[in-house]
This record gives sequence, C-alpha cells and structure tokens, in this order.
Amino acid sequence: MSGHKALKGFLWFLIAAVLILSLALYFWNTVILKSMERKVVKTAGEYCEVIEAKSICGKLNGNGNGMNFMVALLVRAGDGSEEDIGKAVSALAEKYDDVEKYVTSGNKVVSKNLEHGELTFDTVLWQDERYAVIVVYQSHIKGSNPIDIRGH
Repeated sequence: MSGHKALKGFLWFLIAAVLILSLALYFWNTVILKSMERKVVKTAGEYCEVIEAKSICGKLNGNGNGMNFMVALLVRAGDGSEEDIGKAVSALAEKYDDVEKYVTSGNKVVSKNLEHGELTFDTVLWQDERYAVIVVYQSHIKGSNPIDIRGH
C-alpha cells in the first residue's frame, strides 16, 4: 500500500514540475520579447516618432516548430518624415532578420511574417494624420527557449 502512495506522490510531483517548467518557459520568452520590443522602440525612436508598439512571439509563420518574435511600431508619417522612417528601417534592418514598412490607415498589422496570430494597435487613427507601420521580425533569439508551447 505504501508503494502505491509513493507512486501517486511521485506522479503528482511530476505533474507539478511539468506545469511549473511550462510557465517558466512561457515567462522567459515573454521577457525576451519585451526586451526586443524596448530595443526596437529605442532604435526607431532615434529617427521618428513612435506612437505605439505591439509585440508577439510564437510560431508566427510556416510549418513545423520554432519560436519567432515580432514587434510592430505605429509611427507618425507626416511631412518630411519619410526619410526619417527610412533611416529607422535601415538601422533596424542591420540588427534583425526582416523589417517591413508601409503606410496605413487601419489598426491591424499586416506582415508576410505573421501567418499565425494577430496584432492590432489600440491607438485611434485620425483621418487628417498619416501613419506608417514598421514591422520587425526575428526568427530566433539567442537564449529563447524553443520548448515553449507557443512555438509549436
């Protein structure tokens, strides 16, 4: 009878360990994503006005497994800012796998790298303002954990 109790106790311990490990992996990759977001905002902010930033990680495109990371910036695209936005895109392209830029009038982020998932800006876009979106994609970040369930 005590052998049965020991086995039952071990199984509960194993279940708890798996749950704790899963949560730890989830939070670790979220910390990495938020760090990437801060770096992207800082770099772009040197060249243009960043209004809002949104980020997502997980299996964002293609088939198979793997953690992908994406940050989308809503920036003001007023008079004379196209050149500044271009400089921001160039600076970001030196550091990340793929950087896209487009003029927008909507809140939904559109990207060739975002097949699975969705990003939407919360900012109300005014009709008399021009906005652009800069999308930064990284297929893998050193230190991220590929076992995170979001990558499958």
